[in-house]
Amino acid sequence: MAVAYKRVRRTSFQAVEGKDPRAPGYHMLMQALLTEVERSGHRPVLRLQFMHGLRSQLLPALGLCLVRHFARLMPLLLHWVHAHDLESRVAALHYLASVTRQCWPRMPVHVPLIWRHMMVLAQQEDAGDAARTERQQKVAQVASIPDNRQNGGVLSSHAVGSMHAGGDDDTHAPCATCSIDSQLVDAVGAVVAALMAVGGVGLQDVAGEHAGGSSGNGPLASYLLHQVQRNRP
Repeated sequence: MAVAYKRVRRTSFQAVEGKDPRAPGYHMLMQALLTEVERSGHRPVLRLQFMHGLRSQLLPALGLCLVRHFARLMPLLLHWVHAHDLESRVAALHYLASVTRQCWPRMPVHVPLIWRHMMVLAQQEDAGDAARTERQQKVAQVASIPDNRQNGGVLSSHAVGSMHAGGDDDTHAPCATCSIDSQLVDAVGAVVAALMAVGGVGLQDVAGEHAGGSSGNGPLASYLLHQVQRNRP
């Protein structure tokens, strides 16, 4: 598949098939890429190449005709938004936002499912943030214990910062109280903005299912609900 992507980058799609989004060459290529990524999409490097190539090349060429491939494409994207690696999650979210905007006439029917995936993702990230916060509090408690090897002193704040369990990077914290990566927050926000643009009342109705228990939501889930509810007519 890597060879196919190199050929895609070297060749202009429109030079081969022109500007007709119904041209068979576009759809044959899309089918071939989907077949390959369904086999190998569990490898982060290949799914990232796939999403990059589609977003920069095939998506503009296919336009609304991309909906022909939704039955195979959407399950992949919705699976990848929950991938283990952050880069895949962010890429899948941005691609999902691009697909939603470009294929907006056909997207309202998909809005409830996509929104539920966004809430599941937000709740998972909030749970991970809570676990990170708990670990950091434990580290801080340990760091405050006098270190007899340093003449009774305590570990410095720099040392506390370097002791995050699991090596979490909090430099892109989206708020003062959580450590969810800002790239992920921006990507989720892009999807929700696209859903609001095409989903209208349907999105607000399905979001209302989660709003009833909003008191138990973490910062990211609460933020998504607030973004939708504040645009309610």
